[in-house]
Amino acid sequence: MIKSLASSELKPLVFAVFVSVSSPCLSQSAYGISFDSLKSAIEADSNAYLSVARRYASMDTTLSFNEMFALYYGSAYMPGYSPYSDGMDSRVVEGFMEEKKYEEALSMCRSQISKSPSTTVHYLNLGWILSTMGDSVNAQIAYDQYYSLLSIPYRSGDGSSYKDAMVVRSVNDEYMILNAIGYRMSSQALIHNKGIPFDQMTCLNRDNPDEEKVFYFNIYQPFSIGMMSMFGGSESGKSKKKRDRSNKKRTQRGD
Repeated sequence: MIKSLASSELKPLVFAVFVSVSSPCLSQSAYGISFDSLKSAIEADSNAYLSVARRYASMDTTLSFNEMFALYYGSAYMPGYSPYSDGMDSRVVEGFMEEKKYEEALSMCRSQISKSPSTTVHYLNLGWILSTMGDSVNAQIAYDQYYSLLSIPYRSGDGSSYKDAMVVRSVNDEYMILNAIGYRMSSQALIHNKGIPFDQMTCLNRDNPDEEKVFYFNIYQPFSIGMMSMFGGSESGKSKKKRDRSNKKRTQRGD
């Protein structure tokens, strides 16, 4: 279960499939791996990303950590990245399930996975559908895929502070993680720290409502990249240079 995973387990790993050299900065990194280098590698050879994505969409469970990292965070640098549509897509499938239209739900879910193989909730829905239809073997594979993919943002930090925030590609994954570890949100705040967008989630333990805990999620990808993509915006050259100078200073200071 994801609840038992320690955030420190994967931090020593080096990402080698797409990125050979990392130059981490707080705003654009996870596991100390620079998103800028991941973006450059995918732009140079998007077929490598697509190959990994197709394997996972076809229920290939043999992907390495490096490939899972690339699949999850690399989606932000591929055409069609739409991190705020995850919940809406999921509700369409849930609607079919409530109407007991299982074949329609399965067809829709598989189509969603084909279009967006890095979206965690699709695999959770697939497991639910297959289990309901009596295919327990493939249902378990789908559930395993869900937890494996969700473990990438979950293990990226312990969520205790801005510095150790969990880094997500989709805001919906914040709720998936909280649900998986037994918490429900009671309040949420969007906060910028050193120019980086974070969600500060105050949560209650489902089994012990008196226990309150705050989790921090780094939402650089969905907020800074996804929002620009949705509204057709782009970062000006001036603002990019300013951000790059700021990131360079933070890296030199070791922030």
